Amino acid sequence: MISMAEGVSPGAGKACRGEKTGNYYIGVLRNLEQGLIPDAGWLARAREWVVRASQDWLSYSMAALVFWFCDEPGSAQKALDRALGLQEEKTSLFFLLAAAWQQRDSMSDRWLERYLRNQNELLVTGDFRYLLELWARKALSPTGGKKLETVLASWEEELSRSAEAEGRQVDLWRRYFRELRKNIALPQLDQYQYLRELPGTTAGSLLQGALLARPVGQFLERHQSRQEIWQEMREGCRLLLEAFLRSECLQLPAAIWKGTYSDFLTFSLRQTEQGKDGVPSPRVERFLLAHSARWLHQAFDDVTGETARLVPGPIRYNFNYTFHRQNYCFSCDIQDGME
Repeated sequence: MISMAEGVSPGAGKACRGEKTGNYYIGVLRNLEQGLIPDAGWLARAREWVVRASQDWLSYSMAALVFWFCDEPGSAQKALDRALGLQEEKTSLFFLLAAAWQQRDSMSDRWLERYLRNQNELLVTGDFRYLLELWARKALSPTGGKKLETVLASWEEELSRSAEAEGRQVDLWRRYFRELRKNIALPQLDQYQYLRELPGTTAGSLLQGALLARPVGQFLERHQSRQEIWQEMREGCRLLLEAFLRSECLQLPAAIWKGTYSDFLTFSLRQTEQGKDGVPSPRVERFLLAHSARWLHQAFDDVTGETARLVPGPIRYNFNYTFHRQNYCFSCDIQDGME
């Protein structure tokens, strides 16, 4: 069974709206402000979505947004009430992203307050990543940004007291680092192959363990070195709303995942490493890495120590091998799991 931290959500079996619907709604967002379609055309489409919406919160939300743009507050409120009744959490995030796009701070604060009412340290959804992106881009109001920082600090403090929550994250990273260790390629011609085998291990296995710091260092570098790309604020927020719509319509992992806040940090960083479901901004990527640091350090220490424990107790884990190639002499010392 895969744990929630690996991206499985209870109740994940929702119908997928599909790529066509996602592209259609994204096209609506891109054209709402262009003035190419008169208000009467937009209103006719919005009323059609309401008729077809049935139990779909997103159709009602899109209709409410169009009614709002077309200055039809009564219709907008009715569609919004239906959307909130069906899915308060996702509707709140939808309008929080829309408020950031339109740079309406007071509206943003209200939707942030409502969205956070449906989140706590024990139950965070994968969609929370979009709120982190707003915060990282400074698209929240100063009040909203401070509120989010306070909430995240309290969640982290609370979960750090849970041995079960902390242990689950360390175990997930242990498994990841073991895969890195197993996949370390060793030269085929080096003389370590001719060293006699130890009970339960080989010189090659010991060398892979000693070299684990290399792929782990590369992993850290990947998540720390990406440069920020400047993006106009409104454009960036609209693209975030588009990404949310695409994820929801295709039911990508972030749209269906649920877990604790600790699980969310691990899940999001693993998704980034696997290149799935979009790439976060460099600032959010560094945030995920920094707030996972204690688990990463512990997992690395544990997996490195596993190599040393493969060596029988009476045998000192300290050996040297030297080999010659052409006119050069190569030497490597391995001691207590370090090269």
